[in-house]
Amino acid sequence: MIAAIFMHFVDTVIAAVTEDWAMKKARLEREAQSEAGPGAVTECPCGEQKCEAGVQPCAEPAVLDGDSDHTGHSHGLVVPDHMSSVQRVVAAISMEFGVTLHSVFVGLTLGVTNDSDLRGLLVALVFHQLFEGVAMGSRLADAEFNLLLEIILTCVFSFSAPIGIAAGTAAVSSSADALASSTYAMVSGIFDSLCGGILLYLAFGLIFVDFPADLRRYCAAGSHHRKWRILGMFLSLWIGAGVMALIGKWL
Repeated sequence: MIAAIFMHFVDTVIAAVTEDWAMKKARLEREAQSEAGPGAVTECPCGEQKCEAGVQPCAEPAVLDGDSDHTGHSHGLVVPDHMSSVQRVVAAISMEFGVTLHSVFVGLTLGVTNDSDLRGLLVALVFHQLFEGVAMGSRLADAEFNLLLEIILTCVFSFSAPIGIAAGTAAVSSSADALASSTYAMVSGIFDSLCGGILLYLAFGLIFVDFPADLRRYCAAGSHHRKWRILGMFLSLWIGAGVMALIGKWL
């Protein structure tokens, strides 16, 4: 709960800072256009045509009214289109941090597991990492990072669980009682709780916000088989949540 509240605070502060930055940049651009004079021609925001300075631009700025596809904030402010891209980057980095730290401790748990429980835990870990990877991959694609940064962030997540497994295996190999102390249990519990709070906030504060936007995109009024599409999307959401909860029994 503390981690979720902290993540909410951080996300709100970052949103406020990025909104101020976007509004300031938009104001400077308008001032530059007005100083250019009525006869000057500047590049249109849409990038495909030209529009005269002082004339209504051909692309309207984005409005943060809760209908944005990728942000949970609702402030009713008019901001440029690049505003939402900044928030998508924040969401991607937050998810990367949460799932990576969580995966390290999941791998550590697997590394210290005895042989009798290893098979079931390994199967659970595979599906757990698969679903987390899909969610994180969609966020990275949304953030539109450059290819090199996407590869780096993907590798960080991919190697987080193996690093935890290696650390757990090495600790058990050096001393069978190394991770049986109360200190390890307390530290592991604290970090697992922090990671859990971060993941819960990301799920309810960021990922769930995308669902209404996806409904409007794929199940708009007049679309073919609209009711069946809505039902399918809800069933997919519920089944996915149920599968992750079931996997959590072993992790």
